[in-house]
Amino acid sequence: MIPKEVPMKSITRLISLLVTALVITSISLASSAQQKPHHAYITIVHFNDFHGHIENGAKIAKGIEDIRRENQEKCKTKDEICKVLVLYGGDLISGTIASRLFNGKAETNLLNAIQTSAAVIGNHDFDFGLEALRQNIKDSSFPTLAANIYESVSGARLASPYTVLEEDGIKILVFGLTHKNTPMLTNPKNTEGLVFKDEIKEAREIMNKESEGTDIQIALTHEGVEKDIKLASSVEGLDAVVGGHDHVKPKDYCRMVKEVPVCQTPAYGKYIGRIELELGGGRVIKSEYSLMQVDEIQGVDETIERLMKPYLNAAKKEAKRVVFHLDRDLPHEKGGNSELASAVAASMRSYTKADIGIINTGGIRRGLKKGDVTYGDLYEVLPFDNVVMKLEMKGKDLIDLIESSKKRGGILVFDGIDTKKIEDQTRYTVATVDFLVNGGDGFTQFKKGSIIENTGTYLRDVFLDYIKKNI
Repeated sequence: MIPKEVPMKSITRLISLLVTALVITSISLASSAQQKPHHAYITIVHFNDFHGHIENGAKIAKGIEDIRRENQEKCKTKDEICKVLVLYGGDLISGTIASRLFNGKAETNLLNAIQTSAAVIGNHDFDFGLEALRQNIKDSSFPTLAANIYESVSGARLASPYTVLEEDGIKILVFGLTHKNTPMLTNPKNTEGLVFKDEIKEAREIMNKESEGTDIQIALTHEGVEKDIKLASSVEGLDAVVGGHDHVKPKDYCRMVKEVPVCQTPAYGKYIGRIELELGGGRVIKSEYSLMQVDEIQGVDETIERLMKPYLNAAKKEAKRVVFHLDRDLPHEKGGNSELASAVAASMRSYTKADIGIINTGGIRRGLKKGDVTYGDLYEVLPFDNVVMKLEMKGKDLIDLIESSKKRGGILVFDGIDTKKIEDQTRYTVATVDFLVNGGDGFTQFKKGSIIENTGTYLRDVFLDYIKKNI
């Protein structure tokens, strides 16, 4: 019997509300079950330090297409999700004729076409100037990330700090970090008005504020392996660190740090990295990684091949452009001293007004023939994108450097001073390339010097200007 104080209409309304609530709850639970599958397989395809090598674009695209197909084959039931992310680890531009001709437009179009999920800004992405970088970001169909780069006046970030990618209910937080010392790793004038803040501090801030509600957290960086390892060790909750900057060898592709894969591929689009994350119960339960050599990919993506063809044709035409004329041969054999090597060292000394110019002979890959010299010839002679730097060194460190070079067959060439008259306690200004400043070829003596200036100018351009006037 229903008490008189409770009207029948109220009971009916209460029952109706309860039924509605149960229906909504059922729908919500069903939706939740759909959004959070029992298993998900997320494949991260990545590469970095491409430096304008668009000739590899069609094969890279074919490799990514093959990986997408393989990824889908993993899913055996409707309760499983298989998805592929394409992440790019910085230094997209700078280093080829095509890149320079079009200010990075070809590379940006390539990343758009392969459906890149996100990219991070690298130090060399500033090489064509800040406005060119802003334009490339604007033209990108994917988010370009950099959490730790700020405009000094407005305090605003230069680019998006992070993005949340959602794949069938799986939420993936990806945030970007750029090397704090970028102003020293490109032409400093290209970063004027910008502040580069501490990478780990910015990473912690984003993880604290933005990771809640996401299933996978990825740091997409351009700062180098050493910093990436520190990042993975210091910031809790990361599932992967996808990096760039060091131009690693294939054997150094990946390592696990506190169960977090820390990976970056070799440079120039010669390899594609692949990180497999298996998700179960809302968290990553398994991580694997592998490296694919682009030359071994069968076939090409014909659409990408057509897309890149006009840029490559323009670069070939530019390579045939005559830039100067030689009245005599300037021969050079890799690893040997030569008049050409001395001229290269002299060009750096003249450009920076240093006391001494130093070049490693292995950085010069061939000689120059008498007659017209083309821009393409110049790239073959000096194929590496070495930047000219000026530093100060003690005489005793220079003497040690000279002796080390002699023991190895004289693989360093010195210009501007009689090496026999260098005094221990005198300080000398030295012009050389960033490769040597960073201890390349095992010459760690350069690291004892103090950097005065990173010119941000490629050795190739310095030498071209010098040889036109002096030879």
